[in-house]
This record gives sequence, structure tokens and C-alpha cells, in this order.
Amino acid sequence: MRYKNKTKSIRVVLRLIVGLTTSLFVLSLTNALNAEGFTSHKGRFWKTEPVGCGDVLEHGRFKLTGNLTCDQDPAITVIGPARLNLKGYTLSGVGNNVCILITGDGAWVRNGTIEECEEGILIEKSARNRVYNVTVKNCKEGILIEESDRNKVINVRACENDRRGFRIKKSSENLLKNCLAKDNGRKGFSIEENGDGNHLVNCMAKYNGQQGFKIEEGDDNKIYDCKAIANCRDGIEIDGGSYNRVINNLVEDNGNKVACAEEDYKPWYYAGIDVTKGITDKTGDLVYPSEYNEILNNRACGNLGCVPCYDENLSPTCKARERDFWDENVDDKGDCDSNNVWQNNRVVCRNVAPECSPEPVEPD
Repeated sequence: MRYKNKTKSIRVVLRLIVGLTTSLFVLSLTNALNAEGFTSHKGRFWKTEPVGCGDVLEHGRFKLTGNLTCDQDPAITVIGPARLNLKGYTLSGVGNNVCILITGDGAWVRNGTIEECEEGILIEKSARNRVYNVTVKNCKEGILIEESDRNKVINVRACENDRRGFRIKKSSENLLKNCLAKDNGRKGFSIEENGDGNHLVNCMAKYNGQQGFKIEEGDDNKIYDCKAIANCRDGIEIDGGSYNRVINNLVEDNGNKVACAEEDYKPWYYAGIDVTKGITDKTGDLVYPSEYNEILNNRACGNLGCVPCYDENLSPTCKARERDFWDENVDDKGDCDSNNVWQNNRVVCRNVAPECSPEPVEPD
């Protein structure tokens, strides 16, 4: 027994010596490479590495050390599980590049401003990534989630972008929480092309040039505890989608001409919450109906719409009136052939509803 224990101890010592020798060799090789000007973007999670234009971040923690303007496309690529902290600085593009491309699984991007890009942040063909405490402005698209599932976008502002603030395309089970879309040229929040099972929670769409929130070709999505304020078109619209739930939202002063980026203002299409019949093809056949949606416990006030009238030249005109809730499946006779469920929605008045005045507080 003594002999066996002694042999085991010798083996342990030899292994320690071999391990130490290997570690010293790797350290010497790394120092030599750095001395020759080589840079590795495979960082370490116990050390935060600086980032420059065109970098591909594959592993570890990274940070900006100052404002950056990049013409590379993408300006920075983050491959999960890498984590990028913008440290309060601004990353700027040149108008036709992606500022931050996120791929892989488990990446994080946080704490800074992104501007002047084609897409501010593009999450593409990936899952379980996180973006939070970021402002995206003056881009063509603010945040685009494409063919990606189960991502989280939290406390993000998308303002003054040419098109959409937030766009979810061909993606499922994503969470947008405490987000603001303001002064964007088109939609504030858009779910489209079979975007299913996404959740928008406590978000605000304000002063956007088209709809505040729009579900187009998407099922099983949820919009709840959100606010749609003074957007050009509908506050919340379901246009081709089923089994969606719109719950406990405030829609106010939508159909607002001042917010319109378009010259052709058509209030007869607008309402606070609007469920259309669905999407038709070129022949007029209904190919993507809107049915079995639930619109529950929402509050509305001051949303502008009207019933169209046509003169002998078939030019639509209308007398403006408040239209807070509208289901296009209800025909002109008042008979409802819709399978959508509307319950406990109410029109509130400014003098009895303090949530309508003063302006709602924007999320942090």
C-alpha cells in the first residue's frame, strides 16, 4: 500500500510539472504574437477587451473606449456568446451599412447609442440574444430581428429612423419590453411574414408616420400594457393574423395628421385599434384572414377615423369622427360575422381619465 501511494504522488507531481510547462509555453507564444502586431478578437470573460471598426467578436467581453464612426459593413459583428458594452459611447455608420450584426446564440449588446446606419442592430439567424439600454436613431431601420427566435430587447429606444423603429420578420417568441418607438417615418413596431408568438410588453409607439403597432402575417402574438399615442394611422392594427391578443393597452389621438410622413392622408382607414378582414391577393381572394383574435380591456380616447363617402368621380371624402375600436369584419348592416373577440374595451374621456392627460410617461 505504501508503494502504491508513493507512485500515485509521483504521477500527480509529474502532471503538475507538465501542465505548468505547457501554460508557460502558451503564454510566451501569445506574447510573441502580440509583439508582431497580431490581434485576437476571441476575448476572455474575465477581461474586457477594446473594440475597433470591423471587429468580429467571437468570445468573451468587449467594450468601446470612445465614439466610433465606421464604414465597414457590418461595423461590428457580435457572435454569441460574446458580450459588447458600448459604455455610453456612440457607434455611427455611414448610412448604408449595418452598425451591429448579432449572430450565434447568447450574445449581449448594451449601454450606448447607435446612429446613421442601414440597420442599427440586425439580429440574424440566431437565438437567445439580449439587447438592452440602447438608443438607435437616424437609421433606415432601428432594430431588425430576422429569422431569429427567443431574443430579448429591453429598455431600447428607436427614434427618428426613416422606416421602422422595431421590425420582427420571420421570427418567433421574441420579447420586446419597455421599448420606445418615436418619430419614425413608418411603423413604430412591426411583426410580419409569419412572426409568431412574439410578446410586446409595456412599450410605447408615439408620433410615428404610419401605425404605432402592426401585426401583419403573424399568429399568437401578444401586445399588452402598451401605449399608442398620436401616430398617423391606427394605434394598433392586426392585418392578417389569428389568435393574437391585444390586452390592457392605451390608444390615444391616433389618426393624427401632424405625425404623417405621407402626403396622402386617408383617415377613413384609421382607428385606435383596427382588426382588418385580412390580406388578399391580386384577385381579391382572402389569403391570410384576421380571425380568432382577442381584444380585451383596452382604453381609447380621441382616435380619428370616419366613414368614407364617394362623390360622382369616386373620390373618397369623409367627415371626421372619433373611431376608437373597429373590426372590419362587421358589415354595413351592423351584423357581425367576425370570429374575433372584443371584451371590456372602453372609450375614456380626458376629464375622467387621468391616464389620458397629461402625456403618458415614456419608458426609461
